[in-house]
Amino acid sequence: MPADIESFNQKEPFELKVNDQIYDDTFIELYDSLHNVKKRCSNELFQVLKITQPSNNSVFLDIGSGTGYAVHELNQAGYTAYGLENSHLMISYSNNLYPNSHIEKGTALDSMAFDKSTFTHIMCNYFTIYQFGDKSTFFRNCYFWLKPNGYLVLHLVDKEKFTKMIPHDTHEEVSETNTHRIVENNTIFKDFKYTANVKIPKNKTNKNVEVIETFTESSTKHIRQNETHLTMESIDQILTCAQTNGFIIHAKVNMSNMNNDQNQYLYFLERTL
Repeated sequence: MPADIESFNQKEPFELKVNDQIYDDTFIELYDSLHNVKKRCSNELFQVLKITQPSNNSVFLDIGSGTGYAVHELNQAGYTAYGLENSHLMISYSNNLYPNSHIEKGTALDSMAFDKSTFTHIMCNYFTIYQFGDKSTFFRNCYFWLKPNGYLVLHLVDKEKFTKMIPHDTHEEVSETNTHRIVENNTIFKDFKYTANVKIPKNKTNKNVEVIETFTESSTKHIRQNETHLTMESIDQILTCAQTNGFIIHAKVNMSNMNNDQNQYLYFLERTL
């Protein structure tokens, strides 16, 4: 059983939340524990600091900052850091946890979110890149916001091989239909069973990936489902898009020691002059 998690109470016999609807009070309360945020972010930040060697003048942006832990840790280490988050409930929760952190509401597809050459580092971790259908606009905006020779850190997965959705000990099953590769993760928490079901099209031109997370309360058997849709290209396609928009590949780190999946990576891209 994974580490202790906040208690889960599902009042209705069945509840479905789709895309941005999933970020309600119930899910946000579970978020840090469910996604093992402190351990995951600490591992990611260790690699970021090791590979990019930031200075006291470095300025960080965390895209999809969630509950704000990475921004808080960077601030605590003496760096200037900001978060970008599209859920107002998540921002409110983050502000309560870390009142001295600065989180902007918005999306990385909005070029007006920040001024030109604001950051030395931009991080986009934990499947966040796949929330954006328009990758070209994403990379153009990051290029605009970064200082020359700044770094963009991306979490990318091999869509044909990856098996993990959450960084906990889970039982993974991979099956196939004629049209899809299906990845299922199962684990038991204190008050509920968690299942993630990921449907990945075999057709390489189809980028639409469906993720259904099911929370089954142990005592009542009440069910909550989160349904999200990701736009998941191949790693090569994403890197080609990045290079077209002015980035070069600086480094690559396999994340297997962070989540036991050898098909997930941190890519470090550098903004050219």
